Amino acid sequence: MSCIETLTRPPKRFGSVIKLTPGSYEAYKTYHSNVWPGVLDRLYKSNFRNYNIFYDRVNNLLFSYNEYIGDDINADAKAVADDPETQKWWAVMAELQAPVKGEAKGPSGHWWMPIEEVFFDGHSPTGYN
Repeated sequence: MSCIETLTRPPKRFGSVIKLTPGSYEAYKTYHSNVWPGVLDRLYKSNFRNYNIFYDRVNNLLFSYNEYIGDDINADAKAVADDPETQKWWAVMAELQAPVKGEAKGPSGHWWMPIEEVFFDGHSPTGYN
């Protein structure tokens, strides 16, 4: 996996939130210190980059941010969702997470609730050394 990629257009940016179940922070952090290689590989092959998860201790929320550089997000997202190792990872994570509104899949029909981008400074990274 190269750290420098040449893009023909800016990536699409996505943010989302989800709750952690009570007492699951340490387990969640431990799992994410060593994400399964197959899960990371599938995300990469499906054109998702710069995936980050942040934790808000005050509200017990996770905020995720990622960028999409592909041409068909529906097909790429389906490839992620259909991946057997990713499905196993999600099953483990499901025990540690809860949708923001407590509904089975959250108010938007997603496990992680998508949130609206309200500001972008207009500068994409140019590469890393």
